[in-house]
Amino acid sequence: MLKRFLSRVWVSILISSARFVTYTLVRKKHVNDRKKKPYKETVRTMKFLGEMLIKSKQLNEDFSQGPEPIRTEAGRRLLFAFILQRDRREEEDFYLYAAQEWMKDVYKQSIRASILFFFLNFSLYISAIGLTRVVGEIEGIPALLLFTLSILFSFLGFYLALLGKNWKKGAMIGIHAIILYQFTYFLNVI
Repeated sequence: MLKRFLSRVWVSILISSARFVTYTLVRKKHVNDRKKKPYKETVRTMKFLGEMLIKSKQLNEDFSQGPEPIRTEAGRRLLFAFILQRDRREEEDFYLYAAQEWMKDVYKQSIRASILFFFLNFSLYISAIGLTRVVGEIEGIPALLLFTLSILFSFLGFYLALLGKNWKKGAMIGIHAIILYQFTYFLNVI
């Protein structure tokens, strides 16, 4: 049971890491130029992932769904990227199309995660104010923990907002930048 759980976690981490690397490659300007490195790396990564799905019998040779079920959400997204693009499997850019299909919702997910970190940061502010009202002062390890988590949530939210798209990207970058500016202001006051 534990071995199965750990293998699922490991596969999920590998697929998520490969998705992040592929995302950074697909975003590059020269991804459609077959002679450039982003194209070659994207195709190589997607070929490896496709072969991995075929070996595990989760994907058939004709890029239809295989007999073995997929147990992770990351694996399902990858599988459906290949399945949705299987009509183009004879084309030279098949793996690039599959990678682009796999990356479609990354923008939405990064903005949602950025919003989540904003709300986590906001809840830390509220809890710090509440604790200050009840206890009087927050000192020592709890104060350090609240301060460290607030800065960490702000930086992670800012980074994830950079991965977003459209006006939401600018709005979330602005919100997290204001929060980070407040930290520098409070550090100067103290």
